[in-house]
Amino acid sequence: DRVIRPLSAIDELQKEIDTPLFAHGILSENHGFSVNPLALTQNLSKAIEKYGVKIYENTALINFENGTAKTTGGNIKYKKLIMAIDADHPAKEVKNLKSTIAVTRPLTDSELSATGLAKLKIIFDSKKHYDYFKVTKDRRLLVGFGGVVVNKKNKKTAPHPRHLATIAKFIKRLFPYLDIEIDYAWSGTFGVTRDYGPLLEFKENQVSIAGASTQVVCFMT
Repeated sequence: DRVIRPLSAIDELQKEIDTPLFAHGILSENHGFSVNPLALTQNLSKAIEKYGVKIYENTALINFENGTAKTTGGNIKYKKLIMAIDADHPAKEVKNLKSTIAVTRPLTDSELSATGLAKLKIIFDSKKHYDYFKVTKDRRLLVGFGGVVVNKKNKKTAPHPRHLATIAKFIKRLFPYLDIEIDYAWSGTFGVTRDYGPLLEFKENQVSIAGASTQVVCFMT
């Protein structure tokens, strides 16, 4: 059963998360989850392979024509081609947005108790480029922030300096009574459009999808 209730009183909010940063909130009980995108992708791959789908990893597409795709690993015959290339799509409508995630050192029992995060909640605010955070299985505070539009040639996965500084300040404002260091951080890019809806293009037996945070080429044989 889904239960959602507003948290308007400060003392009521502090029972869920002890921070001076928020004055109001909405609590969703027994509803919501987060996923590990790498584990999700790997397991989806295993699932579709059982149905005969062939997956070619680390196989760059060179060009395609007349039902044949030339790749770095050989040629692939196809009847239909779906290009989900996200930020790499040449259309001007698709912008390259960079986002950053950082994780702190593992929190102690007393720190989890003090912050109110012992139940491993997932929390985010409602700004357009919102901050979000959760506690991982190994009890680290994972904080995400983004994004900033970058050039489409930008492929760097190194943490974006401005994002990292913003995340560090956010953690300090979030829990000023704790001294929590960031252990790891990384940045990534994904495609978005002005209205955050995907861009779809249809041309003969080719379908292009972009601006939906996807990057894969599918051949339908």
